[in-house]
Amino acid sequence: MTACTANLLVPSVSAVADVLALWGLDGWLTPPLHPVVGASVPVIGRALTLTISAGVEGPGLAPMYDVLSRDLTGRVLLLAGASTVAGAVWGEILTLAALQQGATAVLVDGWVRDTPEMAALGFPVYANGERVVGPNGRAHLTHIDGAVSVHSVVVTADDMIVVDATVVYGCRPLRRPPCSKHPGVMPPQKISWPRRSTRGNLSLAHTATRSPPSTS
Repeated sequence: MTACTANLLVPSVSAVADVLALWGLDGWLTPPLHPVVGASVPVIGRALTLTISAGVEGPGLAPMYDVLSRDLTGRVLLLAGASTVAGAVWGEILTLAALQQGATAVLVDGWVRDTPEMAALGFPVYANGERVVGPNGRAHLTHIDGAVSVHSVVVTADDMIVVDATVVYGCRPLRRPPCSKHPGVMPPQKISWPRRSTRGNLSLAHTATRSPPSTS
């Protein structure tokens, strides 16, 4: 089965997974991710990777609202590391925000809630499972656009992800400027926060200098 998205013929996830396996490659993210609200037809988007960490101290999920305030057209949000958080890190409100900003889908390597409300929105959401309780201040968005791992599969920013009833990622674009330590991988953005009791004034800071694009 294939579907046409923005004049692009998108193959089914099973077809992509079979081709990757024939080439001796991985890339499928199911398991552990499964559809909470599956896409009705195969769709494709570029990965926007978000690293979630559990802990008492950190920026919390406030930087998520900055991410969800920008144009997300054609992006698949991937929340990696969220399985370390005991509660749900995604739900109806964040889903609505992602939908309004034009995102293609959301993948949560962790827990979500508000399934009936998300299903009513019809926006594709995939996760490890559901939890009724929230993170209670112990979930922190620490990095944006870094290389992440989901069930030993490495995904980097702008990797192409195809979703339908399951989820898999495919080709890795080569046009992004490389990180000096890991060619072909963009340096992540690190979330900085004040190490004091006050909240707010969160900022983004690169953990490495971006290399200029190759002119060759």
